[in-house]
Amino acid sequence: EESQSVRVENVPDNTSETHLAAFFENPKQGGGRVKEILMLPEERAALITFYDMIDVKRVLKKDHVFSKKKISVYPYYPLLGIALYGKDGPCIKIPKTIEFNISPYIFQHICNNEGLKKNIDVKMKDKHCEIKWPDQDCQDPVLQLIFSPTLSTHLRSVAKIVSRWKEDVYNEFSLLIEKFRVLEYKMDESVWEAIREHVSSSTYEGVLIKPDCGREKVFLVGSSNDVTRIDPTFRQLVEENTKQVERKKQTKTETLSMSPALYQNMCNSGLKKKILDQVPELKMDYDVPRKEIRLSGLRDEVLTAKCEILNIKQQKQTKSIQMNPHLVQFLMSTDNEEISSTLFVHHNINAVLEIEDNAVQLMAYSKKDLTEAAEQMNKELICREVPVGEKSILKSPEWGSLQSHLLESSNAEKMTVLILESHSGLEDNVVIAGLSLNVDKCYQKVNDFLDTLMEKNIKVKSLVVMQFLKEVKKQTLDELKNNNLSVVIHNKNIHLRGPRRYVAEAHSRISDVLSSLCSDTLTIDKPGAKKFFFTNEDMYVTKAQNMYGCLIHLQKEEEEDELEDMEDSPH
Repeated sequence: EESQSVRVENVPDNTSETHLAAFFENPKQGGGRVKEILMLPEERAALITFYDMIDVKRVLKKDHVFSKKKISVYPYYPLLGIALYGKDGPCIKIPKTIEFNISPYIFQHICNNEGLKKNIDVKMKDKHCEIKWPDQDCQDPVLQLIFSPTLSTHLRSVAKIVSRWKEDVYNEFSLLIEKFRVLEYKMDESVWEAIREHVSSSTYEGVLIKPDCGREKVFLVGSSNDVTRIDPTFRQLVEENTKQVERKKQTKTETLSMSPALYQNMCNSGLKKKILDQVPELKMDYDVPRKEIRLSGLRDEVLTAKCEILNIKQQKQTKSIQMNPHLVQFLMSTDNEEISSTLFVHHNINAVLEIEDNAVQLMAYSKKDLTEAAEQMNKELICREVPVGEKSILKSPEWGSLQSHLLESSNAEKMTVLILESHSGLEDNVVIAGLSLNVDKCYQKVNDFLDTLMEKNIKVKSLVVMQFLKEVKKQTLDELKNNNLSVVIHNKNIHLRGPRRYVAEAHSRISDVLSSLCSDTLTIDKPGAKKFFFTNEDMYVTKAQNMYGCLIHLQKEEEEDELEDMEDSPH
């Protein structure tokens, strides 16, 4: 079947119907009258219908150049909507691959995020484009944007797309890449080492932080929104650490000799704080073994602090204090800073004690503090002595127990009292030195003990009574032992040793318990009775205790149950 229509392809952009009609009605191109023209700008083509089929034949036999550009003409069948291209096929030129240079930092960020990379691939596929990504370690990445090979078999679709494919693909991909942002910061390797662990925190999730130590730079990469959000935080981190690293490089350290007491007083009086307020970034600490104050900071900061400290050392005032040797011994056993705090700082007195070669010296920065400190020492530090009548008492376990108890209870939190034995000539004394409140408490107990130590023995009637005391009245005996009292039980004897008052109280309590008890001896002179009772001893003893609250003791042959009165009163 012959057709009256043709399809013209490769028509230049912006060609008008009039211009195209005039071209084909020209005798050189065929000379036939044009009935109708349908322009297809998206396909860079046109459908032309002639009045006569002979005109179509003439047009198809010729080669055509329109506006200095070769155009192709094919027979077209409107009812079928197709053109016959012949063995050479349509004149369609597949777009060349586009090469797109991309920042290596953006490229690495995309490659590190598989979901992001996949999303870009999908969006470009909608534009009939496939992306060929270079190797991830590529230093100068160039991406290739390739016309989709699956589309090339659909000629009509290709014809519609190729004319604008390159422009559309380039614009689309540029828009996708423009959503990313790269910021660079100046940073040397030491700063990067200082912040590298910090930037791995969740604060920097979603962005790439890439150092380039050779160029002394670091790059922040990610979506524009993420980079804009994180930039202030990261910039501050970089600046602060850069400042610290630079400061560390320029920091110098110097030392000044200073006694521990003077340094403590400088701290307590607020002078150290005053210096650090002037140079807040200066580091000041004290080396106790070397007795040196150490200053670390920039040159100007160290010089400022040194000047202030030298002025402080010149302003100090001292006063020697004559004290009882036992009080000096007490002070030497305490922590100097702690005792100065207790005596002075807690009373708003800026002074400290210093003890060297058994000499006590007060130090302060004002005469007022010095005077108040001396008065406070005379008031709070006392020494009291208790004469010892019987020297052997100091070797007794009761004295050792009392001394340990007093020292542990008085010095539990801090050193407040010292208990010493003094031997001068024929007289022995117990010396109590320290803070007045605890000295008075210890003095009273030591005096009571040393002035009235005595012993007393209580003899009980039988072993079953002693057994009752140890088992049923155990709590009473334990309570007596807590009052610096020795309670020793042996056979039928209770031996008491300790201060007179405690011995008397213990004797009274034990006597009351013994007087409240009843005991008797039952003798059974029957054959087999002894063996019977010993065989069933546990049953009778337990039953008597549970039912009647009494103890039964079966006497062995070797036991002597002497029924005689006790030493002081019968029990």
